[in-house]
Amino acid sequence: MVSPHCSLIHRWLSLDRRGWLSLDWRRWLNLDRRIQVISLLKPTLERVFAWTETDYSHVVMAFQGAYALSFVAFGWGIDRIGTKIGYSLSVFVWSGAAMLHAVASSTFGFGVFRALLGLGEGGNFPAAIKTVTEWFPQKERVLATGIFNSGTNIGAVVAPVLVPWLLGQYGWQSAFLVTGAERSGAERLPIPTGRFTSRPSRTRAIRR
Repeated sequence: MVSPHCSLIHRWLSLDRRGWLSLDWRRWLNLDRRIQVISLLKPTLERVFAWTETDYSHVVMAFQGAYALSFVAFGWGIDRIGTKIGYSLSVFVWSGAAMLHAVASSTFGFGVFRALLGLGEGGNFPAAIKTVTEWFPQKERVLATGIFNSGTNIGAVVAPVLVPWLLGQYGWQSAFLVTGAERSGAERLPIPTGRFTSRPSRTRAIRR
């Protein structure tokens, strides 16, 4: 039974110590939230791929459609395989897809990678909500949700500074490589192992 006296901070630290999930920091460093990077690189990408406005809209639609479907798919999957494995899979697909943008050589290929990014990114919210439900008592869940969700705005502040600098220094491909690597490298890539627990009821530090 989870101790009702366990503090919110202690629960976040317990999650982090177990090395498989740090939703708050990863969301704070989410630099490609939805279409942030691609919108900043649009003038350059239009020249490189000879995009029309219709082409660009198709690329955006590929991401948004996959992102919407991914919510349902990951929601269903995480209920069955758990947050630890489900979020690990999400980050793996999400990070890899972001970096694959750097090797796109056509509008179609770019759209495929945007769709793959959407499929991976859709696992973020279902995993976050389920984690809060599993690890926090009802009276602490609103604050916990506010903490991890506040991070969605940090990327919007950092990206307009970082992405143009990367573009000028290293080319447009570097923006996707860096933001993709950031997802898996800013915090430990969550790798499920037998010694990590996925529920507080199995965690000695926050049980009675």
